[in-house]
Amino acid sequence: MAASAAPAAIRMLRKILRQQRQFQRGHNAEFLAFDEQFHRALALSAGRAYAWRTIENIKAQRDRTRYLNLDDRHRFPC
Repeated sequence: MAASAAPAAIRMLRKILRQQRQFQRGHNAEFLAFDEQFHRALALSAGRAYAWRTIENIKAQRDRTRYLNLDDRHRFPC
């Protein structure tokens, strides 16, 4: 699927990752917001809007766990 991704989709995903890198330390809420934006854009660019809507409906507890497990000193390998 990645080999056939539209150039505009790839540019968008790269832009989101660049933005996310700004929030690697001590900005957990912002980092996770960009992480969600990236995965949403990835799913939509792959034509998987229904899958993304399904994930959104069940991910509230997972998001809470992800946020609580982040260490403010942790550097994310983006």
